[in-house]
Amino acid sequence: MVSMDKVSDLIREIAAEEVMPRFRNLKSDEVRDKTKGDPVTEADLATERRLSAGLLAMLPGSVVVGEEGVFEDRSQLELLGGDDPVWLIDPVDGTKNFTEGSDLFAVMVALVRRGIAEKTWVYGPVHDEMVVAELGAGSFINGTRLTGRPAPGSAGKMVGAVHTKYLSDASRPAVEANMASFASNEQLYCSGVSYIQIAQGKLDHALYWRTNPWDHAMGALIVSEAGGRSAYLDGLDYYVAPTDKMGLIAVSDASSWDLVRGTLFPDGVPA
Repeated sequence: MVSMDKVSDLIREIAAEEVMPRFRNLKSDEVRDKTKGDPVTEADLATERRLSAGLLAMLPGSVVVGEEGVFEDRSQLELLGGDDPVWLIDPVDGTKNFTEGSDLFAVMVALVRRGIAEKTWVYGPVHDEMVVAELGAGSFINGTRLTGRPAPGSAGKMVGAVHTKYLSDASRPAVEANMASFASNEQLYCSGVSYIQIAQGKLDHALYWRTNPWDHAMGALIVSEAGGRSAYLDGLDYYVAPTDKMGLIAVSDASSWDLVRGTLFPDGVPA
């Protein structure tokens, strides 16, 4: 049995030692681009190494799938559908924000079995906010249960975080025009933070285009355990596995999912 508190303590310890000393203090040799516009820092690499070692020691027979490890070897993704329990790690979600000195970043971990996230942790080290979720047991931020908020009932009353950066050039203009139907929109560039705000009821919804498991497994469970829903654009509920599907909508109130999709894609989902 994996202790939620022990994993939380490990995440806090490593974030305090590897992430926060580098926050707004990165040296030039501690950051580089993996690909254009997609930075990685020594905080990402050191945190993933230490979390991997600590989590594997907690659960003998488990394996690790980490964002930085997958960048070097994409075959690691196949472990997510295997029989061994998997520790899924995003060592610094929102790395670009982190490099720019923004506090919108998080350390994220999920325990996945046969493609299902059973337990997740999302930690915001700047404000010491630990958000945890366990399948069937609810979502909590620093011990307080999260419940989202009821759907406002109309798009014009909804606050969202529609992320359009990775949409195709063909579909982006229409989606950006349709965003005007909502009361307001933010682009936070950190899925962990936006999922937490959805679970808290600060945001009604979010749209993400890329569906990397380390970006969504943690937040999707947090949102669903708070009464929301995360699903691909074809309506299939989110699942933790390698997929070619693009596009994912998360909502604070599960009943509003169709309204959000219909508002953003009134003419149907783009191919």
